Amino acid sequence: MKILSIEVSGFRMLGDDFKINLVPRAKVMERDLEGEIFEIDNRLYYFSSICFVGNNSSGKTTLLNLIYKAEKLIESGEIVYFPEDFDGDQIHLKIYFYFNKKIYKYMCSLNRPNISINVVDDRNLCVISNEKLFCKNYAGTTKMNLLNNIDTEIFPKNKENLSMYLSKAIAEKDGSKIPIFFPASRPNYELLSTFLSVRNEISPELLGYLINILDDSIEIIEPLDANKYSNDDILYKFKRRGRNAKIVSIDYLLKVLSSGTIKGMLLYLYVYVALDKGCTLIVDEIERSFHKALVDNIILLFNNSKINIHHATLIFSTHYVEIIDTIGRRDSTFVMHKNRSHISADNTYERYKFRNEISKSRRYNSNAFDTFPNYELLMKIRNTIKDEISKTREKVL
Repeated sequence: MKILSIEVSGFRMLGDDFKINLVPRAKVMERDLEGEIFEIDNRLYYFSSICFVGNNSSGKTTLLNLIYKAEKLIESGEIVYFPEDFDGDQIHLKIYFYFNKKIYKYMCSLNRPNISINVVDDRNLCVISNEKLFCKNYAGTTKMNLLNNIDTEIFPKNKENLSMYLSKAIAEKDGSKIPIFFPASRPNYELLSTFLSVRNEISPELLGYLINILDDSIEIIEPLDANKYSNDDILYKFKRRGRNAKIVSIDYLLKVLSSGTIKGMLLYLYVYVALDKGCTLIVDEIERSFHKALVDNIILLFNNSKINIHHATLIFSTHYVEIIDTIGRRDSTFVMHKNRSHISADNTYERYKFRNEISKSRRYNSNAFDTFPNYELLMKIRNTIKDEISKTREKVL
């Protein structure tokens, strides 16, 4: 299953009738199929990596959340309720996706659950209503009419919710490929706990490599058998090269491991899981706490057809504009803008015209995408700081 396009109204600050199309726009060359593009059906192509770039508060996180929730709804049949997602009483959603030789159009409304107060709890789910599902056979359709004429309506025989019907049908045919979301802000305790609990998803050899690329002094981090110790807390064996091993708690690990190491261990593990299962990995602010070379390596893992054999997709946001030069195609990069309360996502291939040999980061840094902060406001900040510090100094004297 691959989501081709999403249309939404009432979701956060995206405004009504917001659309994001994730289908390649530019011509696909043979060399593209070796990395950045894969073919999911005859002449139906999809990206190995998709990038969203823009200023602070330009809508990157909001859009990544929308894509994640749309994928999660189709794959699992449900969406966890978050009060901040709702700009009004309802969210109206339309998702176009490809699955098993067909193009589908799924429509629904998301409603707040019947709870007394707006609380964040993973057990509270959005109430799904007004569901409709349409499909058409895919037979080499061109980009121009790919999402048109989807008019055969589907009615489940057992009268279950369409979202659950969809998720079961996809899982039976294609296996469960629940998307993975890696937010920009997440406590180190939660990151490290998750990593230590799912570390067995990869081999000990690969695990050692992933840890050492982030901190080459570490030789061992492994949980100990709780039955051998009376302590209620889970304990770990921790050893640095050239030093004796220690039995430590997670609090100790949080003190001796850097934020970049903690985040990187889990992110690289998620990269492996996504590539192994062929699911979507969504990463907000992929560059946070990382060296650019590590980020480039993650992107190149997805953009290598010999590694990404299960057609996984990396969707990420970044402030580090040089990262977007790692991606050759212009149509897989979107520039985010927010004008007062309106958020837009401009595809660089459709919206901006410049020669391919000019790097996207150079164009970004020359303000070709209109992404520079407000210069006048920057000067006001600078002058106000200068004036207020001067006044403080005069009072001291």
